[in-house]
Amino acid sequence: MRRRTFFKSAALASLAAATTVRADDKTVAREFYELRTYTLKDETQRKLVDEYLDKAYIPAMNRLGANPVGVFADPSPNAPLYVLTAFPSLEGWIKAADGLMSDAEHAKAGAALLNADKAKPPYERIESSLLQAFEGWPKLIPPPQTKEKKPRIFQLRTYESPSEGTGKKKIEMFHKGEMDAFKRAGCNPVFFSECLIGAKRPNLTYMLAFDDEPAQKKAWGTFVKDPDFRKMISMPEYSDKAIIRAINNAILTPTAYSQL
Repeated sequence: MRRRTFFKSAALASLAAATTVRADDKTVAREFYELRTYTLKDETQRKLVDEYLDKAYIPAMNRLGANPVGVFADPSPNAPLYVLTAFPSLEGWIKAADGLMSDAEHAKAGAALLNADKAKPPYERIESSLLQAFEGWPKLIPPPQTKEKKPRIFQLRTYESPSEGTGKKKIEMFHKGEMDAFKRAGCNPVFFSECLIGAKRPNLTYMLAFDDEPAQKKAWGTFVKDPDFRKMISMPEYSDKAIIRAINNAILTPTAYSQL
């Protein structure tokens, strides 16, 4: 047991050292995010997962120091549920992962899902990615619509790159002006992140928030015409055909119990 703990601690220290950034001569830790996707086949599964997330998972994550937890759905039938959990550090992510199943309140509130019979699975699959916030956007920022409890939609986008080098080039592009262009266009960025563990790497994922779809289309129209952004994409090293393999895009609505 001591040997396993030693290796776990050593790996954690190594990764933590590699994922710390410098800003104004002070060490600034970037947040980490777990992005889960629950694949569902019917409304019975959806209701069970909703109940679990609302009554068991989110309260437990908050007790364990993870906050906020956003839950989002595609409006189409039997669409997956997306769960975004923000952790203050890599240590926070490990603490929450270790502590979740030993949390007595979580076990009690989530018993229907946690102890579901094989013949009646509560979901088809869970897929997860571990993301690290960009250096230039180290903390998740809830949009004003969330703070004001107004209707809102979220746009979740993932850019896959053909290689590690081109993936870093796309991240560089965000830092050299693309994130600022989103802010100027009124896109309400929530987070920007690089995938450390997950499918279809290398990739980055970010989220934007809008009042509704007309507002989303208007903001994107402003963004694509931004002079600084237009200048960047005219550079061969920043062209989509050079650094992007695929773009995955989802327009999502928060659930009633989502913290975002």
